Amino acid sequence: MKAFRTVISKGFGKEGGIRPADIPTRNSGLFVDCRNAKVSVAGLEGFIPDVNDILDPSRKFYDYLTSAAITITRRWPFPQVFLTDVGVFIGAVEGLYKVTDPSPDKTPDLYLMSYSTGATIWPWICIPILGYPAFTSGSKFVYYDSNAESYLVVS
Repeated sequence: MKAFRTVISKGFGKEGGIRPADIPTRNSGLFVDCRNAKVSVAGLEGFIPDVNDILDPSRKFYDYLTSAAITITRRWPFPQVFLTDVGVFIGAVEGLYKVTDPSPDKTPDLYLMSYSTGATIWPWICIPILGYPAFTSGSKFVYYDSNAESYLVVS
């Protein structure tokens, strides 16, 4: 998968930043603020996450609740990394996991929440449903149920 970068250069003040305070806001055509982007001299650059670090072979994965080691098999097309509005998910042969906040002791290890476990043979697919990501892989469907306020797995 390839990521493409677009630099937006129109809509900036003379210094290349977001609208200066001395220019009126109405009908100026300048940016006031932005999300998921950074301002550079060239313009506004879109946020490009570095997901290679998550799949570093030396990184170890642990269950968020039990602290038990989780094995993630690295063979094509697994693991898959999905960057969604609610976080980063890893689709693996062994199941579907959500990456939690980094460990407090700043080790390179990651703690994962398990949403679906059990071997899958098909790649995971992520689609948005009602503002939350839903995942399917062959005979499994993982979706967010707003009534239960949790992810549910349908086999």
